[in-house]
Amino acid sequence: MLERLTGLPDLVEGVRAAGKVSKEDYERVFEPLLEEARRAGRRVFLLYEIGPGFEGFTPGAAWEDAKLGMRFMKLFEGCAVVSDVLWIRDLTRAFGFLMPCPVRVFDSAGRSAAIEWLASLARDRTPRPPRGAPEVVAVP
Repeated sequence: MLERLTGLPDLVEGVRAAGKVSKEDYERVFEPLLEEARRAGRRVFLLYEIGPGFEGFTPGAAWEDAKLGMRFMKLFEGCAVVSDVLWIRDLTRAFGFLMPCPVRVFDSAGRSAAIEWLASLARDRTPRPPRGAPEVVAVP
């Protein structure tokens, strides 16, 4: 199951995974979040929390994750993965370089640090349209 997190700083989006995560979870939670950001011209600073009770991803969820990642990759400006699940932490470290943005891994005790790191990225970024979006130039 995926659920969208609330109460995060401005521009920081959050999702928590628990139990078994399915393709339908990605379609219900992640896709609307990313589509909303794209339509609004917002960059994404993502907190992805994989909490206690996480049982894994279905094959359909893994495929949906890859598809959404490719479709919306240009929106990401920062990603913090918060988890005590060792294989999630290891995979994130191993493949985080594939993301077009900084990726950091935090344990559950570092959740506040993860949020602060994302918020600092959001504060430090000059607002700009998503990569690949048409550039608007004022002509006198």
